Amino acid sequence: MGETAWEGLHTYAFRHLIATELDERGLSARKIADYLGHDDPSMTQDVYMNRGVPSSSVSGALAGIQPEG
Repeated sequence: MGETAWEGLHTYAFRHLIATELDERGLSARKIADYLGHDDPSMTQDVYMNRGVPSSSVSGALAGIQPEG
Protein backbone atom coordinates (compact mmCIF):
# COMPACT_ATOMS: atom_id res chain seq x y z
CA MET A 1 0.00 0.00 0.00
CA GLY A 2 1.36 3.44 -0.91
CA GLU A 3 1.87 6.29 1.50
CA THR A 4 -0.72 9.06 1.71
CA ALA A 5 -0.95 12.41 3.44
CA TRP A 6 -3.32 10.71 5.92
CA GLU A 7 -0.78 8.03 6.93
CA GLY A 8 -0.82 7.51 10.71
CA LEU A 9 -3.90 9.67 11.33
CA HIS A 10 -5.93 7.97 14.05
CA THR A 11 -9.73 7.73 13.94
CA TYR A 12 -10.25 10.09 16.90
CA ALA A 13 -7.95 12.72 15.38
CA PHE A 14 -9.70 12.42 12.02
CA ARG A 15 -13.16 12.86 13.61
CA HIS A 16 -11.84 15.87 15.54
CA LEU A 17 -10.43 17.33 12.31
CA ILE A 18 -13.75 16.85 10.50
CA ALA A 19 -15.77 18.37 13.35
CA THR A 20 -13.44 21.36 13.54
CA GLU A 21 -13.53 21.94 9.77
CA LEU A 22 -17.34 21.73 9.65
CA ASP A 23 -17.61 24.08 12.64
CA GLU A 24 -15.29 26.61 10.97
CA ARG A 25 -17.51 26.48 7.88
CA GLY A 26 -20.53 27.45 9.98
CA LEU A 27 -22.38 24.16 10.38
CA SER A 28 -24.37 23.84 13.59
CA ALA A 29 -23.37 21.41 16.34
CA ARG A 30 -26.59 19.48 15.56
CA LYS A 31 -25.58 18.97 11.91
CA ILE A 32 -22.04 17.97 12.88
CA ALA A 33 -23.39 15.55 15.49
CA ASP A 34 -25.72 14.02 12.90
CA TYR A 35 -22.81 13.58 10.48
CA LEU A 36 -20.64 11.95 13.16
CA GLY A 37 -23.52 9.74 14.29
CA HIS A 38 -24.02 11.28 17.73
CA ASP A 39 -27.48 11.51 19.29
CA ASP A 40 -26.48 14.42 21.52
CA PRO A 41 -24.82 17.54 20.04
CA SER A 42 -23.32 18.38 23.43
CA MET A 43 -21.20 15.22 23.22
CA THR A 44 -19.93 16.37 19.83
CA GLN A 45 -19.14 19.83 21.22
CA ASP A 46 -17.47 18.51 24.37
CA VAL A 47 -15.35 15.83 22.70
CA TYR A 48 -14.72 16.79 19.09
CA MET A 49 -15.14 20.54 18.61
CA ASN A 50 -12.62 23.20 19.63
CA ARG A 51 -13.70 26.04 21.84
CA GLY A 52 -13.96 29.13 19.71
CA VAL A 53 -12.81 32.65 20.24
CA PRO A 54 -15.55 34.87 21.71
CA SER A 55 -17.49 36.48 18.91
CA SER A 56 -17.22 40.23 18.39
CA SER A 57 -20.97 40.25 17.66
CA VAL A 58 -21.61 38.98 21.21
CA SER A 59 -19.30 41.65 22.63
CA GLY A 60 -21.11 44.32 20.64
CA ALA A 61 -24.51 43.14 21.81
CA LEU A 62 -23.43 43.15 25.44
CA ALA A 63 -21.71 46.54 25.20
CA GLY A 64 -25.09 48.30 25.13
CA ILE A 65 -26.25 46.88 28.46
CA GLN A 66 -26.38 49.55 31.14
CA PRO A 67 -27.08 49.22 34.87
CA GLU A 68 -30.46 50.45 36.01
CA GLY A 69 -30.65 53.31 38.40
